[in-house]
Amino acid sequence: MFATPSRTLFALPYWIAEYRGFFQDEGIAPHLEIIGSGEQIKARLRSGETLMSIDPAEGVMIDVHAGGPLRILAGNARKPPLFVIAQPEIKTLADLRGKTFGVLSLREGSSKFIPKIAAAGGLTPSDYKIVEIGGAPTRIKLLAERKIDVGLQPMPLNYEAEAQGYTNLGWTGVYEPDYQFTTLNANVEWAAREPRLAVSILRALLRAQRFALTNPDAASDIIASELRTEKAYALQALRETASLGILDPELNWSDIGLAKVFRNLQDDGLVPPNTSFEVDRYVAREYLRQAKASLS
Repeated sequence: MFATPSRTLFALPYWIAEYRGFFQDEGIAPHLEIIGSGEQIKARLRSGETLMSIDPAEGVMIDVHAGGPLRILAGNARKPPLFVIAQPEIKTLADLRGKTFGVLSLREGSSKFIPKIAAAGGLTPSDYKIVEIGGAPTRIKLLAERKIDVGLQPMPLNYEAEAQGYTNLGWTGVYEPDYQFTTLNANVEWAAREPRLAVSILRALLRAQRFALTNPDAASDIIASELRTEKAYALQALRETASLGILDPELNWSDIGLAKVFRNLQDDGLVPPNTSFEVDRYVAREYLRQAKASLS
């Protein structure tokens, strides 16, 4: 029923809802699949094989401009949740000259932050390489194998990497403070056919999001188990996520963040250049509104 590109903190509301019984309260028993290809996730949403995804908003916007049925139903990470993790010998941004960045996709998410990060170190795009390799677990694996020099890693993988001796060159939010990194996406035709189910899913996720950010100690046990990390790292991740405003407790999306996603797609020629950004082309507001109203 759910899909996400890699096992990361972005799936937090799903795991909390599952462990705390919020899905069960709604009479649903979903399962989460890790599917590394964004295109495959979108195809499954269109076909109905997957009901909801936790992944970047770019694919939804591209689908909308192709006349497709995909829409954003709720927000997820509304600020960049990534940190610049580099090989131990790299100590400054200037040291990234001649180095290779590994990213999930060349047209989604983190790859768009790299020019700004590199520019802060005095580098131009010709001074480094960006290669598409996959999600955060793959990036840390390839760092260990020295097949890449730097990757943008979410919490708590950044803490684990630092403990292993890698260099943390800082939070990407310093360079791109408002960017809708991931969203909860669905086929709006399915949602229109089964609005009660769509609202029930969002209600469970909303309860989970609120629980995680108000009960970080209990939530960290779940996150540590799912991410196979130490509880201390999971707890630190939840606290830092809250302090930086990365995960919105009400599952709201950022209009400013979505507008930046849109402009990046325009720059890449993936949405029409003469189109103005209108958030309601990409979101279906009613389902989250109903979920919130039923919990008030």
